[in-house]
Amino acid sequence: FLSEGAKFAFDPASADKAYQPISAAFSVFFDGTFGKGNPATALWSEVFFWSHVFVLLGFLNYLPYSKHMHVLTILPNVFFDNLRASRSLKPVGDLEAEFEKEEPRIGVSKLRDMSWPQILNVFSCTENGRCSTNCPAEMSGKPLNPKKAMEDLKHYIDEVTMPWGEKDPEKMRTVIDAVGEDVIWSCTTCGSCEENCPIMNGFVQNFVDMRRYLVMMEGSFPKELTNTFKNLENKNNPWGLPVANREDWCADLEVPRFAALERKPEYLFWVGCAGAFDDRSKKTARALVELFNGVGLSYGILGKDEGCSGDTARRLGNEYLFETMAKANIELLNELGVKKIIVMCPHCLQTLGAEYKDFGGDYEVVHHAELLNKLLADGTLKLKGGSRESVVYHDSCYLGRYNKIYEAPREVLEAVGGLELREAGRSRENGFCCGAGGGWAWMEEKEPRMNDLRTEQLLETGATNVATACPFCKMMLADGVANKGKEESVKVRDIAEFVRDNLA
Repeated sequence: FLSEGAKFAFDPASADKAYQPISAAFSVFFDGTFGKGNPATALWSEVFFWSHVFVLLGFLNYLPYSKHMHVLTILPNVFFDNLRASRSLKPVGDLEAEFEKEEPRIGVSKLRDMSWPQILNVFSCTENGRCSTNCPAEMSGKPLNPKKAMEDLKHYIDEVTMPWGEKDPEKMRTVIDAVGEDVIWSCTTCGSCEENCPIMNGFVQNFVDMRRYLVMMEGSFPKELTNTFKNLENKNNPWGLPVANREDWCADLEVPRFAALERKPEYLFWVGCAGAFDDRSKKTARALVELFNGVGLSYGILGKDEGCSGDTARRLGNEYLFETMAKANIELLNELGVKKIIVMCPHCLQTLGAEYKDFGGDYEVVHHAELLNKLLADGTLKLKGGSRESVVYHDSCYLGRYNKIYEAPREVLEAVGGLELREAGRSRENGFCCGAGGGWAWMEEKEPRMNDLRTEQLLETGATNVATACPFCKMMLADGVANKGKEESVKVRDIAEFVRDNLA
């Protein structure tokens, strides 16, 4: 503007004030200072022009070392965003072959282990902080701050690639040193950071990749996970309960076994570890069986043959254990000719429906919220009017943010007569994690606990019922309500229990 304004003052005929009004306005200053046609204004025009050029070129050279690198990288970062279904994690590759190498590379420890999209993510971060202000771990005082983690990764990359960085391999820090193990283990994999990032950066894959290195290469993980991994390896469930007990929840119910039926049913009901072993979740599984039997749904269960889906092992970084479990499950499901699966756990929905595809397991997986909503909508399930009660629905991260199922569970509750549905301040895409994801159901959490914070948000609505569609959310919120001393006045139930209790 100054360059053009000075040029206009020197040669008024060159000005087109209709199209360059700002430069024309600056020319008034030069007219008053030097007078029209003064050669000095021509000199100033050149000074400002070349100043502009050098400032611009200098800034472009400075960009790679500054927080403004995103000016260049945002567009390609968005273009190359991960299009994998439901934010599914990327597999490691051939683990057996990798372990046989002299220097196996599993997970992320050094810059060479990071994929180019991960590095592009780092340099695209705008540092606006939306990830951190919506992170339940950060909001509950945990070491994790997603924005700072990205900044630390950027400083690490600069440190190992720039001329002034450390070049002695023995002294160079690792990615894990830069971010911090406490930070890596604080993530619940809820996806809130990714949901709120305006440039579609990925965070969860980064943390899981670092966990993979820690668990499989270093054998380093929180001590309480030792039993969890042993339980998964030896008992095929994180509770460590005997496989023989997998059918105890339905001992007094008529539940068909998929493998024993001559004519294969339409659906396999995948009960999940929580439905089989957790007392609160058993109520959900029983309610669903009663509903399925009531409408004559064609289904069966695996019973003692069912294993853990592997979600917990995978999110905790034990990819080898996950793949072992996944491949065993897929072999059984394919052998039985399973095509459609009903799940009551959003974590199983994510794992069986989106992530088993990488290992040869391609199934149509439906969550019970969607199935119940369909049965209610077409009149197969008929409900009576119930007593007037208030209910607030809690969005599961893996059902909502991962699989975009927000309305189905709410429509199920609305179909139950007498219920007044209320909304928490943080709901749907902006929902708050219960604190169980990413393996945190099996780790000790310091106060303030995420489930207590979420419970407070739900209790603020004044509702006398909390509805869930996830067994882990049900466990965490029931504990949260008990911690608040409200277990007598506020009930935590799955949406299936509301439907079962109001059948016509």
